[in-house]
Amino acid sequence: MFFYKGYGEHRDLHSVPTRRSSDIRLARTNVACCRASQKILSDFGLNATKSDRIITAKNNADNSGLDILSTAKSGVNYIDAQLDKGNPVMVGVDYDPSKGQSDGEAADHFVVITGRNTDDDGNVTYNFYEVGTKYETKGKSDKNTLKLNSNGSLTGTNYAGKKKFTVTDVRKNKAKGKT
Repeated sequence: MFFYKGYGEHRDLHSVPTRRSSDIRLARTNVACCRASQKILSDFGLNATKSDRIITAKNNADNSGLDILSTAKSGVNYIDAQLDKGNPVMVGVDYDPSKGQSDGEAADHFVVITGRNTDDDGNVTYNFYEVGTKYETKGKSDKNTLKLNSNGSLTGTNYAGKKKFTVTDVRKNKAKGKT
C-alpha cells in the first residue's frame, strides 16, 4: 500500500441531506444518477462537470475489463483534499465494462463520495451516497464503500453488494457561479 497525505483522519459528510435519482424527474432516466449527484453537490454550493475531471480508468480495447491509469493516485489525492475541506466529490463508476460509453469513457453510473475511514491496519475506505435508489437509508448505507487498492484504484459495492464498482473518473468541484 502506498501513502497518501491525510490518511488516518476520519471524514464524514453523511449528515448532509441527500438526493436520489428517484427525486429527479427526467425524460432520459439513464442520466438521473448524474443529475442526482450534481444536486447533492449543489446543496454544498458546488458543481462539477465532465469538462473538468481526472480520468482514473478506461475500458480496455475489447471492453472486457478496465485499465487503471497512472492518474488514479491523483484522483484519490484530489478526493482526500476535498474531503479535508468538508466537500463531497462526484465520481463516475463502472460496473459493466462491456457497456462502453459513447464518449469512450468507462463510467456507467455516478455516486458522491462523502467520507474516508482508515482502520487500525492502515486500510483506507471511502463512503458514498448511492443515488440509484429511492430509499434514503440505502442511499446513505454504511455498506456503500470503496476500498483504496495498492494501484491507486477505488473499488467496492453498494448496499446490495451485487455490482462491483470501480471509480473511473473524479469530477473536480467548482464553487457555484464560477467557471
